Amino acid sequence: MTLKTTLKTLAALAILVPAAAQAQDYTGSMEFSLGFGSSFELEFDEAPAGFPSKIDGDAGTMLAITPGIDRMLGKSVGVGLEMGFIWLGTGEDAPDDAARTLVLNPNLRLSMNFPLQAGISLSAMIAAGPAFWTANDDATKGDPFDSTRVGYGFRFNFGGGYALNKDVSAFMTIGYYTTTSYGDDVTATQSSIPVNIGLRSTF
Repeated sequence: MTLKTTLKTLAALAILVPAAAQAQDYTGSMEFSLGFGSSFELEFDEAPAGFPSKIDGDAGTMLAITPGIDRMLGKSVGVGLEMGFIWLGTGEDAPDDAARTLVLNPNLRLSMNFPLQAGISLSAMIAAGPAFWTANDDATKGDPFDSTRVGYGFRFNFGGGYALNKDVSAFMTIGYYTTTSYGDDVTATQSSIPVNIGLRSTF
């Protein structure tokens, strides 16, 4: 499934939310993430003579905090919004004190939570939306990353949850996150495999 198709599907589901006749509940969540196996890629529209048109390599651990809210379409499926605050790890050759790039990533998402037994549930989620890469404090003037860049972000995850009581559940998932930004003749992409933990509550 392409990103364009995914966005159309999520948008269509969002339109159905106000018309849902059942399950008027909302579910709010707060998620904390550590992204491992991070990698980056820089693709230049016009690389200087003698330089490659594409550079890639390993990046440091990604950190993220993502609050969100879903309108439930049933007992197990919801459509909602989330706001990702993602700190991208620096390249492996960067100094230890190099500033991370903060990415603001508001997403439309489809979430699923299927109860199994004894308070245990199976969870899955897919989300996509625009991404705003804020200026990196370590970038020099004229560097492609010395100002805000615009692109998109996409993620999915799956895992499990446990009901702490009738309204609050804890969850842990693993998945995939990628974000791409454009501008200044450079396309920058960073990807990671995040481990996510958090809480969700129905109200």
